Amino acid sequence: MKNNWSQIQKLGFQFSFLFFGLYIFFEFFGRAIPFVNQFLHWIVPLFSKTFGVVPYDIVVFENGSGDTTYNWVLVLLILVLAVFGSSIWAIVFSKNTNYDRLNYWLIAALRFYVGFTLIEYGMIKVWKLQFPYPSPYRLMQTYGDSSPMALAWTFLGFSKGYNLFMGIVEILASLLFWRRTVTVGAIITLMTTANVMAINFFYDVPVKILSSTLFLMTLYILVFNIKDLLQFFFTDKPTTLNIQKAFRFSKKYLNISILVLKYAIVVFSLLGLPYFSYTTYVQDFKTPKHTLFGYYERLASVPNPSNDWVKLNFVYNDLIKTYKSGGITATYSVELDSVKKHIKLINVAIPDSSLKFSYKIQGDTLSLSQSNQKTPLIFLRKSTNNTRLMTRGFHWINETPYNF
Repeated sequence: MKNNWSQIQKLGFQFSFLFFGLYIFFEFFGRAIPFVNQFLHWIVPLFSKTFGVVPYDIVVFENGSGDTTYNWVLVLLILVLAVFGSSIWAIVFSKNTNYDRLNYWLIAALRFYVGFTLIEYGMIKVWKLQFPYPSPYRLMQTYGDSSPMALAWTFLGFSKGYNLFMGIVEILASLLFWRRTVTVGAIITLMTTANVMAINFFYDVPVKILSSTLFLMTLYILVFNIKDLLQFFFTDKPTTLNIQKAFRFSKKYLNISILVLKYAIVVFSLLGLPYFSYTTYVQDFKTPKHTLFGYYERLASVPNPSNDWVKLNFVYNDLIKTYKSGGITATYSVELDSVKKHIKLINVAIPDSSLKFSYKIQGDTLSLSQSNQKTPLIFLRKSTNNTRLMTRGFHWINETPYNF
């Protein structure tokens, strides 16, 4: 890039520096430092209420969704701060001819943030933590009853090989850690984040903000080589990539400190993240399921007029869905006492409502009894391993499409 930047380039950099910088600061330090998190939980609802961003109070903060009202209003706040901040910056420092040095550090921060984040997501795909195999609950659920996200999770979770492929591609974001491989790493990462972003938008997966931001960050990393890349791919003119030269401080200890920090991040990303994701895999997915886990159907030969459940589905060790003959479902959290053979079901929609049973399990037969009922509920556990999805397998030869 030329030493003298155009006004558009300077404005674009100033906005990008503030927007990406604030996003990384709030996203990373908001999770790592309690008082930053508490500040955000105060300022974001205040900003929304003061300017009427949403017509209701923000009471939901961090959870499994990355697209809560809180998250969207936080992004809006960052956007407003970046617009105002870059405007003031442009006026006060209008005589600056370029921002080569600051841009070097911004791209370095983006490289490591995007690389670290994608390696983290890549490892949980390698260990199949993000997209687990379809559970008995999923296998017995109809397509029409599933959400778009559940459909995507089932599709992606079915194949271990595809998870491994996705994970390896995301781990290739590690190429962003070295200046000489930044461009090829960014090209791979751009395609990866574009695909993730598309899935999140078109299947309503609540990670739209993060995936879109990672895509934009990667695009920014590439933008300073975009002319050379277009010339390489679409013309017959010779070209070379613009590899950023490492910035050196005048004091040696600062250069050593930066180098130590860099390789600490690299080592943790390439060794620490795989270790922690594997221990999570062992803890979460190698933990034995309780004896009641599975899908059950009611035995019609044992009627009980006080309860019209026809199916039970233990989704997780601590969650069960019940089905009535009219298609009405309910979800309960499970408190299991395997010693006394007692089970308590707490209605998720109505926490004050609960049911208590004593249970017996003999083979695949489950008996649920209540103290005020003479006739127990009898259910038979059904295997979900013999479904078409789980038994079809892989075929090199298909004389006709097997699309059933």
